[in-house]
Amino acid sequence: PFHQGGRPNADPELRAQERLNQPRREHKGVPRTFLQATAAAEDDDQAEDAGGLVLKPSEAGFKALVNKTTVTRSRDLGYALRLTATTIPEHLQCGICHGIVKNAMLVPWDPEGRSCCETCIRDALAKNGFTCPMTGAEGVSPDDLLPNAGVRKGAEAFVKDVMEKLDMIEGQIEREQAE
Repeated sequence: PFHQGGRPNADPELRAQERLNQPRREHKGVPRTFLQATAAAEDDDQAEDAGGLVLKPSEAGFKALVNKTTVTRSRDLGYALRLTATTIPEHLQCGICHGIVKNAMLVPWDPEGRSCCETCIRDALAKNGFTCPMTGAEGVSPDDLLPNAGVRKGAEAFVKDVMEKLDMIEGQIEREQAE
């Protein structure tokens, strides 16, 4: 009941297949949640091949996907920063990607005490043969990195504040358009 990563698979259907050593089914086509079966017209040749049923797009599933995508786009931090004319404070910027720091890590060998995203520094150290991209220090280990709880909390508070400003601006725009 374990997949390649060594952890049990959460999908009961796949667990049953794994127990029986059945190959996994490859996912093809349109997800079932986006389709709905309808009765076919008698003169529909495709319906005869499909046993009298025709699949048509599920409008509710499609609308839900579109709404989810729209909400995600407006919740983008880059969009929020532009709309609110806000810049990321230097102490909350990653020293590598220069975006808002995600899972801030303190780099103990950096004399300036800069933080960076956990994935940025770990990936950079692995790619550069354990040479720090910010300081050029050689032979450093990702094991020496320390979580920077203060910067993590500060980054979360900053993002929350920017998103609240975004909500206020979007609300004001909606009110103006309604008038």
